[in-house]
Formats: sequence, structure tokens, C-alpha cells
Amino acid sequence: MKRILLILSVILLVSCDTKSVDSDGGIIVVADLGNDKQNKIQVIESRLKSMNLEDCKIKDRDDNLFDIEIPDYSDTAIIRELLSKKGKFSVERTYSIREIYPILENNERMILDQNNEINEDSTLFKLLSLVTNSNGDLIDAPVVGCCAKEDTSSVMKLVDKYGKYLPSSLRFKWGVKIGKDVFPLISIKKSEDTPITHNMIAKSYVLQGCNETEYDVNVKLKKEYYSNLEDLTTQNVGLSVAIMIDNTVYICPKVTSTIGSGKLVLSDRYSYNEGLLIASYLNSGVLDIDINEIKLVSK
Repeated sequence: MKRILLILSVILLVSCDTKSVDSDGGIIVVADLGNDKQNKIQVIESRLKSMNLEDCKIKDRDDNLFDIEIPDYSDTAIIRELLSKKGKFSVERTYSIREIYPILENNERMILDQNNEINEDSTLFKLLSLVTNSNGDLIDAPVVGCCAKEDTSSVMKLVDKYGKYLPSSLRFKWGVKIGKDVFPLISIKKSEDTPITHNMIAKSYVLQGCNETEYDVNVKLKKEYYSNLEDLTTQNVGLSVAIMIDNTVYICPKVTSTIGSGKLVLSDRYSYNEGLLIASYLNSGVLDIDINEIKLVSK
């Protein structure tokens, strides 16, 4: 009987062992957490937990770096995405391209006339493809145009040249990639107050979308900020707003009616893992760390 109890106790001890990178393989992230380390550790742990990554350890090294050990996991791309995003969420007002196109076009021509060094083949609307309807008319949306990844820096340099000729409230931000390495440029209408920010979020979660392979990210605000969303949507019925994470525009929905429920939906045909990543940024809080290295450790 004692022998049976001894065997059972050994089995229980083995089954309760936590996983480790050394024994199970996995990923080690070497990161500099900078200041406010304890808060950042909590955010990292929250993000890992939200992705169902258990038994992770964060170890302080002597050289002001930390090892983030993620056992029994091998997708380094997901981990880089999970930990490199700051997760700053905001909802901003926008300009329609119909409002700003005449200004941009006039200023481009004026600058060309004043500066012969500018090559007309590399001007803003040579680099950006305008988004039009079937009749060739500009669509009523905040997308200025789209360009290839390799042209994005040239576009922003030109935008800087036009800066003094443009409305002071106008800002340009890139949207998430569409198609193969093509990015939309979005016109944002900045004001002294940002209507919705990351600190107003109560929770976010993933729900199945129109079919079983597409998912939406639902964002629920804290009750005290319902009025922020209600005011924003009331003032912008018929117009688009920009939902942004880390200064990148994820989606520009058109406001069809006032929203009093405090709920926003990011609906853009995400896979489940894509939706889960976005929800994890929004639920865990802002994270600003420097990733030095991501190592895959074999069993």
C-alpha cells in the first residue's frame, strides 16, 4: 500500500511541474523594459495570458535586460507582434478627400512652379493612386490615396513640404496594409481633445463575424465615457471616423447614427488570431519596450 501511495505521489509531482523553455523548448525574448518595470511586467503577463500562453516567466538579468521565457511555443512572428505593439488606441475625426483634394492639388502645382528641383513624376498624386468610384469621381471618404510600401517615405516628405499651406488641424496617417504591400493614406482632423483614447476602454473581445472564418473586435468603453462616444457620433453622422492603434488607422467606418451604448466594433474580416492580438493590446494597457532579440529554443 505504501509503495502504491509513493508511486501516486511521484505521478502527481511530475504532472504538476510547470513547463520551462529548457525542458519543453519555446521562445526567449530579450527585452529592455526601461522605466516603470513592474507595470510593464504586468502588461506583458496580461498579453501572454490573453493569448493562452501559460507558465511564462520574466527573469531580470544583471545588465538591465529581461528574459521573457515562453515555453512550448514556436511562433516568433506572433510573439514579436504581441510585444512590440504599444497598444495606444484612439478614435479621431477625419477630413473627406473631397474637402482637401483641391487644397492639395493647388499647393502641389504652386510648389512645382516655385521649385524646379521637384520632379513632376514624383509628386504627391503621381505616387498616390486616388480612390474613385465607377464614374471616376472621388469617393466621400478620408482616404487620400494608396501607394506602394517603397513610396511611403517619399509621400510623407512631400506632405511635409506642403505643411505650411495646409489646415493646421490636418494630419496624415497610414492605414493598415491592403493587398500586397499597398498602404492607404488617411486624412485626420486633429483637435485639442482626442474624443476616445485607450484609457477609456473597459474591455475588448473577439466575436465571430459574417461567417465562421471572419471575426470582429468589439470594444466596450467604461460607463463614464459613453457620453464621449455619443457626442462624437452625434456630431459626425454621415461622416467617417478613424479608429487607430499606435498612429496606424485600422478602419474608417462611416457614422450612420448616434451610438449611446459605449460600444465600437472593428469589423475588417480578421482571422481569430488577428482579432485576439488586437483585443490583447486593448485589454492589457500600453506597452513600450525595446526588443533586443527573439530566440527559438529547441527541445
